[in-house]
Amino acid sequence: MTEGKSFRARSARRVAMAAVSVLFMTWLIDYIDRLVITLALPDIGEEFGLGTTMQGLILTAFFVTYAAMQIPGGILADTRGTRPTMLLAAGGWTVFTAASGLAIGLTTMIVIRAVFGVFQGMYPAASIKALSERTTPEQRLTANGVMSASNPLGSAIAPIVAAPLIVAFGWRGAFWAVSVLGLLIVIVLWKGMPKPLTTEELAAATGRPAPEPVAQVSLRQAMGLLKSSMMWRFT
Repeated sequence: MTEGKSFRARSARRVAMAAVSVLFMTWLIDYIDRLVITLALPDIGEEFGLGTTMQGLILTAFFVTYAAMQIPGGILADTRGTRPTMLLAAGGWTVFTAASGLAIGLTTMIVIRAVFGVFQGMYPAASIKALSERTTPEQRLTANGVMSASNPLGSAIAPIVAAPLIVAFGWRGAFWAVSVLGLLIVIVLWKGMPKPLTTEELAAATGRPAPEPVAQVSLRQAMGLLKSSMMWRFT
């Protein structure tokens, strides 16, 4: 009996390590794909005849839709599952990373970057829930810390990746090149993300009874958070 529990506990650790690895890589590509444009903007502005204000509008289009999609992205992950949501998000932002290289002017670039933000906005909540589904409570904070480390690392790597690509292939070619990384990460998500831990596996790994299923939160209950003074203080 003890050996069986030990085996399942080791299996739970493997699930956690695989999930953290896949999510870390996905977040890394997420940041590289979104930050290429910051290096490409001077060339884009020169080609389209845009001043710094209009260049800033291109960046704003992304951040508005990215912020707006955080809650819908969480709802989608709750109702459709984390893995399908992450695959949709990564596949969508990969397509619109490549589409950024096809823009013919300010309007098309704003539309493309706005839709890019929609797909990237789906990903954060889904990735956090996916990690929770594949870790024990004792592993969760460390796993989140490792996954979160990908964000500043991606910000640091993006210029190193993007700058040589822009020099070699121009700003359009740079978008097409980094979209290949997105395609690869879609495959990694599809093939490499392990299934969530079952309640039995979680109980075996922690040595505690299986937790009760979490009740689905209604929209009215969720909106009730707006009455919470604690939430507003955090905000």
